[in-house]
Amino acid sequence: QPAPAADVYVPTPVPSLPSSVDAVAAGHYHSLAVSSAGEVWAWGRNEEGQLGRGLQAPR
Repeated sequence: QPAPAADVYVPTPVPSLPSSVDAVAAGHYHSLAVSSAGEVWAWGRNEEGQLGRGLQAPR
């Protein structure tokens, strides 16, 4: 899990993401990041499967 376990309401660095991240998007309880190489990271609540893993558990 790349993000802190607590809710954060202001832009906050995520140290475990690579420096090549080009864009970040935040939903209500999940976030996504994409790198210049096209790699995608997703983390958060995932109760509706919004992380795209086929599972409905937080990651």
